[in-house]
Amino acid sequence: MSGVPLSEEASHKAPMGERILYLVGGPPRVGKSSLAQRLLKLDQIPWLPTDVLRTVLRRVLPELDAIDQEPVDASLLSEFMYPHIEQAAEVCTEENERFLIEGFELSASYPARLTAAPRCVARGVERGRHLDSAA
Repeated sequence: MSGVPLSEEASHKAPMGERILYLVGGPPRVGKSSLAQRLLKLDQIPWLPTDVLRTVLRRVLPELDAIDQEPVDASLLSEFMYPHIEQAAEVCTEENERFLIEGFELSASYPARLTAAPRCVARGVERGRHLDSAA
């Protein structure tokens, strides 16, 4: 049990049969991972940090190293990562009723572009906004 009253906990669940993908994007060090960890703890929403995905992809796509060097061009990295994040979203939403993907390279355009999930609820990139220190 998560410590949340049962009635409140039930209200956080997706309707029967519905798949929800949460996306949390924004610059480094604004709390994306902290939010994901909190949702995992409170609502048992599993998550994938894109840092892990990039680490795996580096082993099979050496061209990623050239893109992911300081200073990082966030829009170039976002475009390079999109097809891989789309595949991850498809697998994650097939395996889980709700799933969260977080990372700085998530673009505000991703929710509209993702076709893998029947319904995409974008946290942090909703209406083109990312989590940032000014919010």
